[in-house]
Amino acid sequence: MELEVEVRKLRRMVTAQGMAIFALFLWLAVDRIARYLDESRGSLTVESRGEDLYVNTTSDRPFVVTHLTSTGYSDSDKRVAPLPRAMACVDSAGLIIPKVADLDWRNTRGEADTPPPSSSIRILFLRPEVLGAEPR
Repeated sequence: MELEVEVRKLRRMVTAQGMAIFALFLWLAVDRIARYLDESRGSLTVESRGEDLYVNTTSDRPFVVTHLTSTGYSDSDKRVAPLPRAMACVDSAGLIIPKVADLDWRNTRGEADTPPPSSSIRILFLRPEVLGAEPR
């Protein structure tokens, strides 16, 4: 009889520990998913449309684009072009950067270079902190 009581206590203890471990893993999984969704929610996408570049966002968080870049494996694939003026986007409508080929593209040595293929163009952007009164 004493042995039965001890076995029941032991089973309850093992069950409680198993539930605690399961809850911990569940919490970690939910936290990981929430972080992923939060990061991807504010991400930007770049799409070529003829001579123009369309930058879209999935959130209403503002961003400012300052440069276009092209990266690759060799130095000959790496280029950067500053925008004549920084472009700000304040909502999910995105923005259009016109005539990408006409920008002043430079290679890693600072020399003038040809524009890269539109499929390899990326953007450099900032996400400023917006201060002020909240809309009512």
